[in-house]
Amino acid sequence: MRRRYRLALACTVVLSLPVLCRPGILTGAPVPDASNFSYTKLDAGGQELPPSATPGEGWRMTRDNVTGLIWEIKQAADGTPNYTNPSDADNIYAWCSSDPAHASRPGVCEGNHTQQFLDALNGAGFGGFADWRLPGREELRSIVDYRRSRPAVDPVFFAGTDSSPYWSGDLYASTPFPWVLDFSEGGDNETHYPAEAMHVMAVRGQRQGSTYVDNRNGTVSDAAHRLMWQKNVAQTTFSQPTAMLEAQSLTLAGHSDWRLPTVKEMTSLVDLGRINPAINADLFPATPTSRTFWTGTATVDPTNSDGFWRVNFYTGSTNDYGVGRGKIDNGERYVRLVRSCGAEGNPCTSIPGDCNGDAVVDLRDAILTLQAASGMLAGGLLNAVPATGQPTLGVSDAVYILRTIAEQN
Repeated sequence: MRRRYRLALACTVVLSLPVLCRPGILTGAPVPDASNFSYTKLDAGGQELPPSATPGEGWRMTRDNVTGLIWEIKQAADGTPNYTNPSDADNIYAWCSSDPAHASRPGVCEGNHTQQFLDALNGAGFGGFADWRLPGREELRSIVDYRRSRPAVDPVFFAGTDSSPYWSGDLYASTPFPWVLDFSEGGDNETHYPAEAMHVMAVRGQRQGSTYVDNRNGTVSDAAHRLMWQKNVAQTTFSQPTAMLEAQSLTLAGHSDWRLPTVKEMTSLVDLGRINPAINADLFPATPTSRTFWTGTATVDPTNSDGFWRVNFYTGSTNDYGVGRGKIDNGERYVRLVRSCGAEGNPCTSIPGDCNGDAVVDLRDAILTLQAASGMLAGGLLNAVPATGQPTLGVSDAVYILRTIAEQN
């Protein structure tokens, strides 16, 4: 039986050319930002509510339709904490974690603390679930609206959010200090002691991450966020206007639509488990850390209207220091450019057999190909291009993928 299977594979490869499956609408989603925010209000049972619903009308959670995350919503902001209600908007907590990953740095687990807050939510089955957790730093950032300030979130779907720092579940790589994200503007910080009392909101859902592949042409793709990055960067610095001109003039890997990344896109590169540089140095070698990197996101803070958000790859932090704040800044920063990918005809990667765009050739790609070939997949694989010259994918294309998997093993 095994011999017949291998013989079939060999014959198929001789008779057919490899399929080039290109990632498209089937996987990944752009980083949540002004162009694609989408939220839905939910009641305590997870039922959808109209955008006008209030806590008095049963609103308890908000679903982010881009990331799939579900957020706990605060209520009863009257200036008086009520720790018998974990969703009281005035409650503040020390940082404490029972996560085994934080065993050596558990925080301060006395008094009112974040683990106590989570235990109360999960013990009560808040929203019908018992898997509420502290959000990661970038998960908190995902709901930031950088067009707003004080607070920098959608006031309709995140009412009750305070313009102050919120604890994340991430620790700084070299200290016991947790990362916080400040919803006054959307900046972050890694210098707060766990004993400090701060606001917190809970989240549930699959953790977000990046899926990188080195395209071996001077670019690195993140199929999970539909981005293609400049792999190597100049060791010289640019003013903000010059950085924009650099983007307009660059042609790399056959593409000329490069741009400055948004602050959310740039921070998606940060590896919080590393410092100096706080990025995967194998994929992004020689990333300079003596100065920050420009983004294309301007601050809207009225006290800092001439600033742009930057990312520091020594620590992985962000700042929006500008002349309006009296900060010393000669306006010279590093640049790493990005372009959007993943739409039809604009693949993020060109890995033969990678039909779902996750930078890995595996059984999921073979299954998708067979579904498309049999008509089971609505709309087909919009970005799958068989090299056989046929208008649609066939079984031979799935066999090619299976052979690739066999060779990998």
